Amino acid sequence: FRSTANRVNQNTVSFKDFSISGDNYYLRWEMYIDTDVMGKKVQATSIGMSQFRFNEEKKVIFHQDFWDNNEGLLKHFPVVGRILKFINRPIT
Repeated sequence: FRSTANRVNQNTVSFKDFSISGDNYYLRWEMYIDTDVMGKKVQATSIGMSQFRFNEEKKVIFHQDFWDNNEGLLKHFPVVGRILKFINRPIT
């Protein structure tokens, strides 16, 4: 984790909106990262959503993130990126 964190030049998260459904709270966000991947400078943006549940004392008892790592970062890796481009290509 330290090695990965040391390659990050900038990382910002902006919160877009939230919603509540029963005991579940959902927070939609966008993350920007400026980093180096295998010697290549990468600037990537990905979208995500976090789900939370709280107990009676307002403490988090459940947290899970959902995010599109494919668009955000994985497509910039040489081998993985080519595989993802092949998988995501339009079918004609």
